[in-house]
Amino acid sequence: QTKTMAAQAATWLGSWLRGGQGSELVPLMGSSASPPPLPPQRARRGSSPLAALCATLLLFGGGLAAWRALRPCSPRRAFAYATLLTHNVADGKVSPCYRLSMTVLVKSFLASGSRYPLILLHTRQLDKGLRDVIDGSAGRVRAQLIEQLQTEVATVAGGLGACATKLSLWTIFTEFESVAYFDADHVFLSSADAVFDKCGCATWCGVIDPLIKERNFPRTFEQPGSELRKTVNTGLLVLRPNAQYGEFLKRQWERRAEFMGDDVEIEEGNEQNFMNHLMGSHCTLLDESFNLQHVERKSILKSAGSLGFKKYINAHNGTAMDPEQGVVAHLKFWASGRSPTVEILHRALRERFVNNDPYTLALSKDSRCSPLSVRQVGRV
Repeated sequence: QTKTMAAQAATWLGSWLRGGQGSELVPLMGSSASPPPLPPQRARRGSSPLAALCATLLLFGGGLAAWRALRPCSPRRAFAYATLLTHNVADGKVSPCYRLSMTVLVKSFLASGSRYPLILLHTRQLDKGLRDVIDGSAGRVRAQLIEQLQTEVATVAGGLGACATKLSLWTIFTEFESVAYFDADHVFLSSADAVFDKCGCATWCGVIDPLIKERNFPRTFEQPGSELRKTVNTGLLVLRPNAQYGEFLKRQWERRAEFMGDDVEIEEGNEQNFMNHLMGSHCTLLDESFNLQHVERKSILKSAGSLGFKKYINAHNGTAMDPEQGVVAHLKFWASGRSPTVEILHRALRERFVNNDPYTLALSKDSRCSPLSVRQVGRV
């Protein structure tokens, strides 16, 4: 039995030494009735004597756990950012605030100096203004037209009927080892590249929403046992793409009413509770700076034990306080600030990314982007 275990470990380690990902060791959660498949494995060749020796030493000197801790999850460093521009289920149009917010996200990403590309997924043809920004990015931002996955009944104003389109992230990006997805209402104040190393080998990574009350979610999807915990805000998700797992998620979305209970929110089409049910307790929590939420409340109340957003942001110029720390603000910069400091921040962001461009300036003056309407990005 010991020889068999050593041979298996040698095969795993040999794959790593030859540049393989060893992704078969990254667990995925699943349904007892229809478990998701493991990530695809590379073809294996015979293990080398060096690999066998190293594997044997690892087995008796800390075992596979030690090996997994040392193994690089992404030897190719094939990383990417992603974002999503959907259309309204009822009228097929894209909100001007959504286009404004997306353009600012793209501009701020370019200003952050990231080493990895941003792929903008969109479900309607892009207008000239946004297309010009992408075309001027020297290939750092790429656009990809995809099919919208939508909840047909979510047609009322304020609905989130296209959120299921996020499930395509797992199936579209299989050329990448890890993808960091951001909703359009984020602004990069510095490079967030460190998020990939922070996430490591985890299947799901995100940041909790400190203002949503704790609730019970399953520890592992459709397995006995639940856990009272905070909700992960799915405006940011770092994930490891896998087409088979993506198809599994889409099947569970279709049957979500069977297992989500009161969390299902069918008429809104909201995916956040659904994803929290699927990830269970298997989400690696990231630093709040990568998805800095409730900036307004942090300024006023210093919520969730935070020192306030001024720990991260220089409000007067709309930049990160520490350029070496990844800071991505989750906010509606066109809205009226609820405190003088936040209004200064919003004004600084508009000066950096909106007022110097006729396209974004015109969008910001659209009546549907009223400073009093702070939910216009996904809710159109």
